[in-house]
Order: sequence, then structure tokens, then C-alpha cells
Amino acid sequence: MPALSNHHAFAVHVAGISSASDYENRLFEAGCDDATVVIRDGAMHLDFEREAPAFSDAVASAMHDIEKAGGVVVRVERVEASEKNAA
Repeated sequence: MPALSNHHAFAVHVAGISSASDYENRLFEAGCDDATVVIRDGAMHLDFEREAPAFSDAVASAMHDIEKAGGVVVRVERVEASEKNAA
């Protein structure tokens, strides 16, 4: 029987991808089509809502996709449902 999937919300702080480049297409083509890209004070953050059986699976697949796009994961922060609903 296949594992049940859940939606997991988290923010990833990314380095190594220039906001002056075609970063949106690179991220999308690498599999980050479930992330919202935010550039704040020159820093890139990806806000994900990713479907996976477990939070760790969602984060691991997002990290893999970011690295495929040429990025480096600096930090991952879980977004709790109450924070997501407040936004």
C-alpha cells in the first residue's frame, strides 16, 4: 500500500543563486514549482508547501531540487499551520 502524503510548509534560506540571473526558471525547472521565491535584503528564501509522507522527506527533496538549480541550502525553518494561516 502506498504511503500517505501530507502537505508540509517550510522556508528555505538559499545561497549561490543570483537574483540577477534567470533564477525563477532555473528553480522551476529543477522541481521547485511548489515554492514561492522571496528576495529580501539581497537574500533568497523559498517558501515551500511540499507533499511528502514525512516532513524530512519533503525537506530532503526540496534540498535536492535547490542543489539541482545551483543553490546551497543555508537554513530550513518549519512553518507551523498557525503561522501559515496568519500570513
